[in-house]
Amino acid sequence: MMDKSFDVRPKILLKLDSDSIHEYIFSTSKLRQIQRASELIDDLIFNLLPREMGDDQADALESTGKDLHLEEKIIQGGGNLLVEYSLPATTPDDGITEIMDKLVGRLCDFYEQETCGATITGEWVRYEKEKDFAAALEKLNEKIALKKGIPKLSGLLPGGSYLKRCESCGKGTCDISGIIFDRKSGSNRYLCAGCANKEKNGSPISEEGLPKGQTRQRLYNKTERWIEYWTKYAANAWGKMDKEEYYRLLPVSFEDMVKGEKEGEMWLGLIYFDGNGMGETISAIRQKEKLKKFSKQVDEALNRSVIETLSSLFPYPKNGEKAQFNVLMLGGDDLVLLIKAKKACQAARQIIDKFEKYTAKDGFPLTASAGIVFFHYKYPISKVIHAGKELLKNAKRHACEESIKKMLGGRELPGSTIDFTILSDPGSENPETYRKKLRERTPACAHDVKRPYLFCRPYEVSAFRDLLKSIKKLKEEGLSSSRLNRLRQGVFAGRSRAMYSALHAIAHGTDPKLQKQLKDTLRDGGGRKPIDIFEPPYIVGETEGEVIRRTVVLDIADLFQFVRDDNMEG
Repeated sequence: MMDKSFDVRPKILLKLDSDSIHEYIFSTSKLRQIQRASELIDDLIFNLLPREMGDDQADALESTGKDLHLEEKIIQGGGNLLVEYSLPATTPDDGITEIMDKLVGRLCDFYEQETCGATITGEWVRYEKEKDFAAALEKLNEKIALKKGIPKLSGLLPGGSYLKRCESCGKGTCDISGIIFDRKSGSNRYLCAGCANKEKNGSPISEEGLPKGQTRQRLYNKTERWIEYWTKYAANAWGKMDKEEYYRLLPVSFEDMVKGEKEGEMWLGLIYFDGNGMGETISAIRQKEKLKKFSKQVDEALNRSVIETLSSLFPYPKNGEKAQFNVLMLGGDDLVLLIKAKKACQAARQIIDKFEKYTAKDGFPLTASAGIVFFHYKYPISKVIHAGKELLKNAKRHACEESIKKMLGGRELPGSTIDFTILSDPGSENPETYRKKLRERTPACAHDVKRPYLFCRPYEVSAFRDLLKSIKKLKEEGLSSSRLNRLRQGVFAGRSRAMYSALHAIAHGTDPKLQKQLKDTLRDGGGRKPIDIFEPPYIVGETEGEVIRRTVVLDIADLFQFVRDDNMEG
């Protein structure tokens, strides 16, 4: 009898990892194009690339190879695909190399053509036995990282005789295919190939208006998956929404998000969310099936957290109104959410809380961090995205530096943290540069004491919750904008002036309840308990032998207009 071990089909791991996915999606200033770029990436990862890989063997393309068999998809989402192939045991090594290199090249070319310029990195490794899976995946990730480090040539540059800059991203040049007639304005719009592709893909138009051979299902592939989560997890009337209704409710411009608001209140919030320690967690998973389960459950946990939060915070729109949010990017443990400014803090906190809850319930406990950017609706979205990234990095860095740890499932992870900022004008700098300059212009406390920190942020989620409660109570007790502004100006003028302003505000309050609430809020630092003594408006602590003074005044001032007076815990 022949030994079956000689008939084992070689196993091959293939990974595709999108390059600079955020830069591709958010390179444009148009909300509609951002949304469609996100949908296109999602469609590629969940539908188009798997089809090209031979997901449906009956419809597999000739170039996929009859002997090459797609065994299973292990990780899918967040711009990434990890799949396993098998080949006949008789396939020679050089034959495997030729087949897989050809397949990877074809998949990368297909991705670039579909996106009109975005790139993806692909690599593969071979392994023999299940026990070798972890080592093979580690080697594959190393090959991907090495390949990403090699600069890529710009792909699919628009050609033609036009030298006009793209009206959307301002980077590429327009060609003939990028000239689109805008019925609303009655004039042409000049776009580069990439932005024109975003404009055309995912258009909610009738079947009659579709290009030949293209169906409505092709344009709504992302929504099919997304809408299933809504019907499963959404509260109230949101759970009955179908895909057609979803597209009707989505705001197509930033103006749609602020309709009905007063001139001085046309602000939006952007939440930039990411799971903590995902790389370490994935590296610690040694079994293929466990990794597959982990990937699926993390994706579902975040989708569920987002949907439950949004459907509970916002009533279902009626009478032709638009939704007060737009999920710009959602996949794996990544989220970029555009939302009404006065609901941004609640949404970020609730999404993190729910994400922790559901991942722990599924047996893969995780924490998360988020950056919240408040901005005027006319502010350049590219700068908003950049600020969100900086805030997220700062929140994660703070969690590690302060050793805010949680023991979850035998693993030690950084605690969940939130950072936030306001971008008031297009000349605003990124958060870290602004805070550094702000601190440098503040007079030092004394010769032997460092300059005070004018922020207590980033916040652990529990402290952020306390800060929001404190702000709400201050609003309920009648803290006026003028008094808060005097406190704010005081901290800019140095320690002595800041202490005088704080004591004056506390001692001369007309309402005893307001006096007490203001005193308690400043003493607790918005949820950060004082370590040493109380020097209003500072909390005083010690780090590596150095006295550190922090004040919560600017945190309160920045959030004051964005904290709702009602349904704080909604």
